[in-house]
Amino acid sequence: MARLIGLLVLVVASALGAAWLADHPGQAVLRWQGWEVRASVAVLAVVAIAILVLALGADRLVGGLRRGPGALAQRRGLKRREQGYRALSDGLVAVAAGDTSAARQLGRRAAVLLDGSPLPLLIEAQSAQAAGDEAEAKRLYERMLASPETEFLALRGLTVQASNAGNVAGALDYVRRARALRPKAPWVLNAIAELEAKAGHWREAETALAEAARGKSLARADLDHRKAELAVAVAREARAAGDVARAMERAHEAHRHDPGLIPAAVLLAELQDATGKQAAMAKTIEATWARAPHPDLARLYLKGEGDALARLKRMERLAARNPEHEETRIAVAEAALDAGLWGEARRWLAPLDGPATPARACRLFAAIERGEKGNAAADRAWRARADAAPDAAWACRACGTAAGAWAPNCPACGRAGTLAWRTVISVPLDVKNLHHGRTTTRGGAITTPRT
Repeated sequence: MARLIGLLVLVVASALGAAWLADHPGQAVLRWQGWEVRASVAVLAVVAIAILVLALGADRLVGGLRRGPGALAQRRGLKRREQGYRALSDGLVAVAAGDTSAARQLGRRAAVLLDGSPLPLLIEAQSAQAAGDEAEAKRLYERMLASPETEFLALRGLTVQASNAGNVAGALDYVRRARALRPKAPWVLNAIAELEAKAGHWREAETALAEAARGKSLARADLDHRKAELAVAVAREARAAGDVARAMERAHEAHRHDPGLIPAAVLLAELQDATGKQAAMAKTIEATWARAPHPDLARLYLKGEGDALARLKRMERLAARNPEHEETRIAVAEAALDAGLWGEARRWLAPLDGPATPARACRLFAAIERGEKGNAAADRAWRARADAAPDAAWACRACGTAAGAWAPNCPACGRAGTLAWRTVISVPLDVKNLHHGRTTTRGGAITTPRT
């Protein structure tokens, strides 16, 4: 708006000046070296303006010629940087796609085009890590530490690398350095909480998890689940130390955070049973059975019932909380078998008879055939099916390895909070080590989660 007003003022002033010159033509005389030039004032003004325009144009032309080489070099530099960042972007895509060879080539091209920028080192480091060359990846990440531009990214890469190698202390050192650079970064807060738990530092993990919660870097359900698992770990330590009151307090807290967490319910029920609170124990088990039935909960629920029929009736009462679940059907069938009610056991198990009948159900079918009819052939057939059938077990969501019992950390890969009661397929053990999806050895067999 100001420019428009200024232009209007200039136009009006020019028009008024031209009108004044027309009303007062006058004459101008120029004498020089014997020459004499006569002209009206208006013509002289036009000539003066023309000379001024030509002078300004000549000045611009000379200035443009002087700046030309520098401007050309600047344009070339901008084009190189644009090509460099495009190579950097394509390299990151290649890393994500698993094309490590192309990623390394693009990283080197980006390094040449970006003329010393440390960012291309990130592509080379990640591609080396994806190719399994951990030593080269570490060397590149350590080079990135020297630049403030890439130091945080380097610390993240070194943290992941150390954690995958089982070097929890080293990983904690790197992630703490990363927190000094960006104390509120969600990745930093979550990594510290997980690594402290991985190291068995339960209270430190709880503190880090509280910081992550304040930063709102976790979904509410995930936060409650992780709080519950850490509370179970602390409660177990308290019980082992003989502090029953503290163990009860933390077990209650864990169950409140996640009523579907089986280890929390089992621990709380055991503590309630030990302190004579059987009614409270029953309520704890019933609340969790409605969400996640488990054999340990059934065992505790039937504790103290000596008569087989009474045990069956009690189990049926618990089954009403989650009647269609696989664990419910197996638990009631076991109670029916103990009572010698073959037909009742078969009725509860019948829906599980199919291509993926669980191993425990196969063994119960075998017991029915053996006990009810004395059918040895059917007994052998069901037991043979049980040997190859899938079954539920505590298994790691990260590496797939089965564990004999729940623990805060996976006994195979060390990851915190990854053991879950899930269906797995057992296969013969044959080999190696489990990191990044490779085979693992654990007690004579490996297990793979069913999908």
